[in-house]
Amino acid sequence: MIRRLLVIALVAVMVGCNRAQTAGPTTQQSGTAQTSAATIEPTSAPATEPVVRAPSVILIDQKAYSFPPALLQIRNRDGQLTAILMSDDPKDAINEDYHGNSFYLEMPLEVADVKDLPDFVYRYSSPTSEKTDSPNGIFLDGNRLQLQPASIQAMFSGDANLMTVTLSGQCLQFQTREDTQEAKHVGVMGQLQAVVKQK
Repeated sequence: MIRRLLVIALVAVMVGCNRAQTAGPTTQQSGTAQTSAATIEPTSAPATEPVVRAPSVILIDQKAYSFPPALLQIRNRDGQLTAILMSDDPKDAINEDYHGNSFYLEMPLEVADVKDLPDFVYRYSSPTSEKTDSPNGIFLDGNRLQLQPASIQAMFSGDANLMTVTLSGQCLQFQTREDTQEAKHVGVMGQLQAVVKQK
């Protein structure tokens, strides 16, 4: 009788252990599944990287000079459109010790809308070969040299967001900090990709 009770008790203990072992892995699998779900939850989208714009290059007397990326600002004043082709200069360009290059060319347009620019060629001839007090020109070595337009043309291609401006012609080169040196004619040529901004 006692032996039979011991056998029954031993069987009960073994059944209980088996149930505990079965419950253990089930709980662990459930935990693993929850962890996996948390791992594959969609995260916030990564920030869009800024588009890196290429620097502008202008040939001056057959030598390549690098400039900041170009902007083409379109202004409308009383129905008259003006295009300003300018370099997107860094903040330190106003410092005395800045030695970078820049350009600023203001061009009155004979078109009524930006979409008509690809059919328009801007031409300019200076009435004088003397140095003039004007912000227009190509500036080298931190504004130490100014190339004042003498006879230039600009052709446009592209759309209202991004345009390629092809420059060609002659400029007068002056020392901006010396008035004694005579100006010389230099040839300029460049194909500048410019972001269009309308005002």
